[in-house]
Amino acid sequence: MVAELIAGKHAHPVKPESIAGCTYCHPQVASVGYTEAKAKELGYTIKVGRFPFIGNGKAIALGRTRRHDQNRL
Repeated sequence: MVAELIAGKHAHPVKPESIAGCTYCHPQVASVGYTEAKAKELGYTIKVGRFPFIGNGKAIALGRTRRHDQNRL
């Protein structure tokens, strides 16, 4: 948006719900969009997905692919 304004072009409005967020913790997590609770509150029909650590390269490299290893990456 700022680069567009500097270049004298039309800047698109920023949608706060589409800005990526991260939480500095262990294991590392990130999010984009509404939380599950907020989406439900706003009336959205949602689907919740889960991704096993066996498909995560860092988890595989660290040998931490079992479910109970999730909080030890």
